[in-house]
Amino acid sequence: MEWSVVTVVITLVGLVSVFCGFAWKLARELQNNTDAILHQTEMMKQFRQENQDEHKGFSDKLDNHEHRITFLEAQK
Repeated sequence: MEWSVVTVVITLVGLVSVFCGFAWKLARELQNNTDAILHQTEMMKQFRQENQDEHKGFSDKLDNHEHRITFLEAQK
């Protein structure tokens, strides 16, 4: 009778330790994924800002290009 109680207690401790190990690994992976998503979000914000700046530069160059073509055509 006492040995069956000891066996049940050991089994329960083992199950709890397996569950806690699984929960620990899951929490660690969730934190890693959260960190990766936050990093990707920050990189996307930076990419969008660089893209906007680059497009503004293209627009300025095109405006100058149109002015230059008009000037060259007027000289003919």
